[in-house]
Amino acid sequence: MSVARDVVIDNMVDGVIVLDSQDQVVDLNPAAQRVLGCPFSEAVGHPVARMMPGQVVALLERHHGSEEAHEEAALGTGPAPRYYDIAISSLYTRNVARSGRLISFRDITERKGLEQRLTQQALHDPLTGLPNRTLFMNRLELAMARGRRRESKVAVLFVDLDNFKFVNDSLGHEAGDLLLVAVSKRVRPCLRSEDTIARLGGDEFAVLLEDVKDTSEPAHVADRIVEELRVPFTLGHQQVFITPSIGIAMGDYSHDSPEHLLREADLAMYRAKKEGKARHWVFDPSMEAETMKRLRLENDLRLALERNEFRVRYQPVVHLGTGRVIGMEALVRWEHPERGLILPDEFVPLAEEIGLIIPIGRWVLREACRQARKWQERYLAEPPLSMGVNLSARQLRSSDLVEDVEGLLRETGLHPEHLILEITESAVVGEEKHRIGTLRRLQALGVRFALDDFGTGYSSLSYLKRLPVSLLKIDRSFVERIGQDAEDEVLVAGIVYVASGLGLSVLAEGVETYEQLAWVKSLGCELAQGYYFAEPLSSEGAGELLATDDLKRKRDSVDASSS
Repeated sequence: MSVARDVVIDNMVDGVIVLDSQDQVVDLNPAAQRVLGCPFSEAVGHPVARMMPGQVVALLERHHGSEEAHEEAALGTGPAPRYYDIAISSLYTRNVARSGRLISFRDITERKGLEQRLTQQALHDPLTGLPNRTLFMNRLELAMARGRRRESKVAVLFVDLDNFKFVNDSLGHEAGDLLLVAVSKRVRPCLRSEDTIARLGGDEFAVLLEDVKDTSEPAHVADRIVEELRVPFTLGHQQVFITPSIGIAMGDYSHDSPEHLLREADLAMYRAKKEGKARHWVFDPSMEAETMKRLRLENDLRLALERNEFRVRYQPVVHLGTGRVIGMEALVRWEHPERGLILPDEFVPLAEEIGLIIPIGRWVLREACRQARKWQERYLAEPPLSMGVNLSARQLRSSDLVEDVEGLLRETGLHPEHLILEITESAVVGEEKHRIGTLRRLQALGVRFALDDFGTGYSSLSYLKRLPVSLLKIDRSFVERIGQDAEDEVLVAGIVYVASGLGLSVLAEGVETYEQLAWVKSLGCELAQGYYFAEPLSSEGAGELLATDDLKRKRDSVDASSS
């Protein structure tokens, strides 16, 4: 076939090669000559296969019809070949089915580079460069498919850094980012080259192990990670200690989805945290049942407030000098429609975790203040009955706490000095300046404070000096061990002595026997509460007790005036 030189193709940016019916080069434009590094004189009259990569030759062999065939390929002789979109189409002349073919190639190197960068960004964590959740789940799905074919197992390790939020909050997000990068570099050498480590987000990482025989293999990897991270990290001039909690889940051909397997590892990680952190835990099916139970409890808890299922019980506070009830402590209970009365130990931590403790705490405070004011008006006493209400750490962090308390006192008519907010040492630890500032603002309103469960937490005497507390509550665990632990008795005696020196009243919790009552009274405890006096009562039951106490007070008054 004779083809005249076409000046049009000479001016084209795309490379163009014209072939005859035998795939011999008839013509090629300057762009094609530059890309292939082959001048016109050496190309024309020769088979195109001699100058094109095998990928393009294979495309020529596959192209038989009138439709265009396309392929992306690297062309060129330089150290960094460029990428081209190759198109092959048929040439036709009159009365000839196909007289030849046309190859054109368009430079797509920049587009290809952009696609690769976008793919990298879409599938990798920008901070650590590790695979992200999307890529990890894709690899896990492929690994599980291979495992089903081979009847082999895979393992997923869910790694969460313990107390990372504290590091992030105290040292700043930049330091937190540096720590995450350093952790990823420490973990990588603990794995085989074929294993995958990914950052799922925040301080959560995941590891994929293939072809594992039993839990001993991933457990060994988890122990190596724990040990590797025990070595302190240096961030600038600051040394940081961090530990991981690791959940392990084994997957085989019985698992239906990667999401299910990752969720099992996640559940096991939470169990590792619950068991003390800085360790690993292997998933077992009972965890799923516990999780479903917790999920149902959470759903019910979210509805409990609007369904008016919470109740307040009142435990009397007794003055040991007079034997009279001088106050009440408000204790929240949840009257579940199916499970009955649920104690706060079971639902308050969950309410803290999911952010419901704020509205629940506000409701309890309103009920307690309203009831206290009602009793004050009915049972006249001097000093007036006080009301103690527990304040959680989450409530103490709330920016609306002071306004809430002030508004509820105004709404219920209770005088601030008759409200005692009970806090624990642990609720103040962390952001102490801010939290103590909140307590001072409440104190300025006239509200009083009690330090609850003293002796079981940090028990720092510096807190007694810094916190605006007027009442110290000795934890019931000390009272229970009277006569069993001489060291505890010495400790409690010391606490009472120090509190007295600081001008604080002392209340003993959990008094259940006469022997316990006599002991705490001998130590100098001014106040007590516990089952020896009364269990937590409904408002009706507490009212009856106050009525009896009121009659006793009136009889004593009459006896005193007549003597």
